[in-house]
Amino acid sequence: MSQMNLEEKLKGILKEIAPGTDLSRIRPETELAAELGLNSMDSLMLMMQIEDEFGFEFTRQENFRTVEDVCRCIRENATRNL
Repeated sequence: MSQMNLEEKLKGILKEIAPGTDLSRIRPETELAAELGLNSMDSLMLMMQIEDEFGFEFTRQENFRTVEDVCRCIRENATRNL
């Protein structure tokens, strides 16, 4: 899966977690908490959605700062849908 397709899938997940998110604002450097307003509960929801979509389980709580941090983690761990 290309970087662009991965980002598009992630945008879809973010839209479910934070319905008011303007998808056109999301870039690799977008900060999840500061710019999108995600809180710790949203981060847990994000991790659960990623696990379901990409076929792996997190072994610890991830502290993603940016969209690129999330994409990097998915590329390193995903077993399906890439």
